[in-house]
Amino acid sequence: MRNKAREDCDAANAVRKAAEDKVGDAEAGVAETKKKLDNSMAAFSENEESLESANVKLLEVDKSLESASAHAERRHDGGIVQLSLKIQHRETCG
Repeated sequence: MRNKAREDCDAANAVRKAAEDKVGDAEAGVAETKKKLDNSMAAFSENEESLESANVKLLEVDKSLESASAHAERRHDGGIVQLSLKIQHRETCG
């Protein structure tokens, strides 16, 4: 009877050990997954900041382009006016 009890106890201890090993593996898997998630969140935050910075730069470029276009348009219009005045001057002064 003692041998049977000892065998049952040994079997129960083996099952318990296997369960503890599985729990340990699961905990390690959770820790690894959490580490990957933390790294992914950090990378996401960096990418989000880069995107915001790029958007700010894009707005600055758009403003510069609008300003340059307006300046070029004024120069173009001014050139047309000057040319028109020169033509009128030639026509009247001959």
